[in-house]
Amino acid sequence: LRGIDEIQTVLDDHISKTQAIRSSPFCKPFEEEVHKWEATLMYIQDFIDQTIALQRSWMSLEPIFVSDDIKRQLPQESENFARIDQNFRLRMGQVDKTRNCIKISQIENIVEDM
Repeated sequence: LRGIDEIQTVLDDHISKTQAIRSSPFCKPFEEEVHKWEATLMYIQDFIDQTIALQRSWMSLEPIFVSDDIKRQLPQESENFARIDQNFRLRMGQVDKTRNCIKISQIENIVEDM
C-alpha cells in the first residue's frame, strides 16, 4: 500500500462523523445501520493498520529470506516466511485488483490474514 494519505484522512473523517451520528438521540431509527457502517469503517482501518505493519516487516525480511545461504541455515524460518510471502502476495494481488475499500473489506478474512 502506498499513497493512502487521502484514504486515511477520509476514513478518519467518516469514523468521526459516524460516531457523532451514533451519539445523537435522532439515530435511534437508523441505529442498526449506523453500527454496521461503523463496523465496516473500523474493519477497513484495521486492514490498513495491519497491512502497513506487515508490509514494513515484509520489506525488511524479504531480502534476507531469499538468500540461499539463509535458507540452508534457517530452513524452518525460511519455509514459514515463504508461506507468509505467498499469502501476502495473493492478498495484495486481490487488493490491487479490487481498489475499493468497501469491496476490500468484504474479502473473507482479509484482516485476519494480514
